[in-house]
Amino acid sequence: MSVTELALLRIDPGTDVSSPTLLANLSEAKSVMERASGFKFHYYHCVEDPSLVFILGAWPSIDFHMKEFIPGEANQEILDLLKRQLVVEWMFHLDVDQAKTALSLSEKFIAIGRHFIREGEEDVFRSTFKAKKHELESFIGGAGHVVGGFRLDDGFEPATEGDRKEEFVLFTAWNSVEHHFGFARTEGFEKYGQIRNHIEQADIKHATRLNVDEKTRV
Repeated sequence: MSVTELALLRIDPGTDVSSPTLLANLSEAKSVMERASGFKFHYYHCVEDPSLVFILGAWPSIDFHMKEFIPGEANQEILDLLKRQLVVEWMFHLDVDQAKTALSLSEKFIAIGRHFIREGEEDVFRSTFKAKKHELESFIGGAGHVVGGFRLDDGFEPATEGDRKEEFVLFTAWNSVEHHFGFARTEGFEKYGQIRNHIEQADIKHATRLNVDEKTRV
């Protein structure tokens, strides 16, 4: 089973997301990751904080990514290429096999929601989400717009080292941020919102596709 990678990059002060050099370097990094993994990779630019860029991709396994690719020469060259332009804030893997389940990606807006589950309540969270997610799916436009998975590993996240909680990450595709906020004003949201009984907090960000390949830039 393949695993999904979710990572967050922070662009260094003085570097703009539209910089041709940054885009070219990100494009090269994307090509290297795709050749190594055999999966497509995407960048998404955060709406709430323009200095943040998400990476969404997949790997044959956690071990392949962490023990073979990351220490390898190709990845070290990427890191050297980008070291004065951005830093990796965090990175980890999810139990979403993209060979079987496509992520809910959109050229317009996606929401990436990190849900931190109360201790010992993973199973009840899972059952509640399964029972209520149709409320979200019916509003957003179908099941293909809603895909989530549980975090599998520590990955790289210095801010939570030694204190990682069980985590569920939900990807949803929207027409706009306002479209997402509109769900909160529905009866369906009140039912879907029962998942909040089983989480300590949630961190939800919106993002738009960042096209780094020259032929696809607008």
